Amino acid sequence: MGAASASLVADDRNLSVGVGSQALALSYAESESQQLFLGPRVHLSAAHRYFRIVGTVYQTVDQTDATLRVDGFSLDIHTGVNLDSQGWTAYVGVGQFQETWLVDYQPELEAVAYYVSAGGGYHFKRGSLEAEWQMRGNPYGGLDTPPDAYMAASVSLSARF
Repeated sequence: MGAASASLVADDRNLSVGVGSQALALSYAESESQQLFLGPRVHLSAAHRYFRIVGTVYQTVDQTDATLRVDGFSLDIHTGVNLDSQGWTAYVGVGQFQETWLVDYQPELEAVAYYVSAGGGYHFKRGSLEAEWQMRGNPYGGLDTPPDAYMAASVSLSARF
């Protein structure tokens, strides 16, 4: 019994570092349009059984105006199944993000807000593939034309340790 439980513990991977792609979508009901930002993301996470903390940095560019960029950082707390073991995983969570909008590399607007998230994927022995969706609070209500909804989605590949 002791040897079997020791081998199960040895298969858990509590830390991961990964890279992926981030998408930010702001929807405007008045004009029935959407503003889409795409770019890379890097994250670091620590998990223990049913809980995980994830820190992410991202840099996205507007798909219709390349001079407009959103750089950000987010911190998530997830609860779910199989967050530190090999196999299928699923989770829900809450988090906070901080973003800076840049026009021609000059800071124009800073924002902080909360979000709820859901995601899942598969953990291999030393890596994982995951997707996540976030419904974000709207910190841009003070703009001349504020968005009605703010969502984010990401796909990541990670090394597990």
